[in-house]
Amino acid sequence: MMAFLNEEYIYLAVNDAYIKVFGLTRDNFVGYSIPKVFGTDFFNTVIKPNADKCLNGEIINYQDWFTFSNTERSYMDVFYYPYYSNTGTICGFIVNARNITKQRIAEEVSSRHFPPPARSYSVV
Repeated sequence: MMAFLNEEYIYLAVNDAYIKVFGLTRDNFVGYSIPKVFGTDFFNTVIKPNADKCLNGEIINYQDWFTFSNTERSYMDVFYYPYYSNTGTICGFIVNARNITKQRIAEEVSSRHFPPPARSYSVV
């Protein structure tokens, strides 16, 4: 999934995968803010703190559970990349997200069945 947003968290473009997961149309995104799509609470607690860091020049990566209206809960690996204007100022950011739910569930199952080994120290 990919999207391009300006510094005011307004969608400027979204790809087909972004549209598909929400079961909406491109017109439901372009020109609308993230809180309108994800809700104010999720925007303020998860998205905005990370997006603010990105708008200050950091490349951000985080993983979290998302509930999309068109799908079941999904564990997403999310990247935010600052987008620079031709004058070198940050004027927005690009979102790239991958659904890694199956990987996350496999890791959780594996950790229950195969706990990490106890630490061992060698004495020289």
